[in-house]
This record gives sequence, structure tokens and C-alpha cells, in this order.
Amino acid sequence: MIRRSIPFSEVEDASCRSYVFCLNDKVMTTSRSSARADIIRMYDEMLVVMTRRFADSPGSICLSVDGWSSECKRRNHIAVVVTFIKNWERKSVLLSLKTTEHESQTGEVLANLVYSDLRRFGLHTKLFAMASDNGSNMVAAWPLLVDLCAKDGTIVDEDMHARCVCHVINITVRAFLKEIGANITVGAAQRSDPDHE
Repeated sequence: MIRRSIPFSEVEDASCRSYVFCLNDKVMTTSRSSARADIIRMYDEMLVVMTRRFADSPGSICLSVDGWSSECKRRNHIAVVVTFIKNWERKSVLLSLKTTEHESQTGEVLANLVYSDLRRFGLHTKLFAMASDNGSNMVAAWPLLVDLCAKDGTIVDEDMHARCVCHVINITVRAFLKEIGANITVGAAQRSDPDHE
């Protein structure tokens, strides 16, 4: 349900129940409140597991932060991925994916959202670097996040903010295509056409 953004009420829909019974007629159906409670319980259990896992991981962490807006619903989204090394292997975990409907994604808002996620998982003292897009809000968020960590005694180098190369290339190519008068929309449609080579 969560992965596909399906509303909890879907479990009470007749077609959903019919589908489930078709797969296995011995399955006990659930209500929306039970589904919600089960998902929250699973989240709380995973929160404890992940907090322990992060605490057991020596060394620093790097963040990847991306924010975007949904035009159809006028919502802002922010994703925070934490990357660290454990047993000589790189591990990446989606720390959070949040939606804000009424709050604009200023640098201050982003820094506070990211910092609250880091504190929740006990990672605010392990921050080493951040990668993000070139948005002015992301650029403004990094020094604010560094300051928030400094209040907890964590010294983070302000120069450790890397801007995503893919975003830089995308901006450069779009500017070039615009300069030569290319139709960017047509290019996007052609890329999505499986018969186009």
C-alpha cells in the first residue's frame, strides 16, 4: 500500500477483497484502521532496527538530498538518502521521503527537515558530506545544516557539499538545446518511444 501510495480505504473496497479471495480464499480481510495500525507498527519496529544499525556503524555518513514539486497536487517532496561504509561495503538507505503541502522548500525548511531526520536516527553527529541538485534552496540549506550540527558539537566542513553532476549536465544540455532552438518536448517524447533508436 505504501509503496504504491494506495489509500488505506482500498482494503475495504469490494473489488480489492474479491481479488484477495481469488488468490487465497482463506485470507482474513482487514479494515483500513487495522491496515494503518499494522503499517505504523511495522514502521516503529523498523525505526528501532535502523537506529541500532546506524549506531553500530562506525565512521561518518554522506547524504543525498533531492526536493521536487508535484504540479498536479501542488505538493513539495523531499527525499533523504544516507550512505555509509559498513564491513568495507557501501550501504545506502532511504532515510525519509516527506511531503509538505503548505510549506515552501526554502533552505531553512530543508535544513530543519534533514536535521530532524538525522537526529531521529542518531546520525546528526556522523554527518560528513551532502550531495544535492543546484537549486538555490539546496545550496542555502547546506551551511544551515552545518550550523545545526555544530550546535551538537559536530564539526562539518562547509566545502563538503557536492552538486549532482547529472543535474549539472541536464541544465547544460537544456540551455544548449534552447540556444539552438531545439524542441525539448519532442526530444523527451522520442526518448520514451520504445521504437525510437
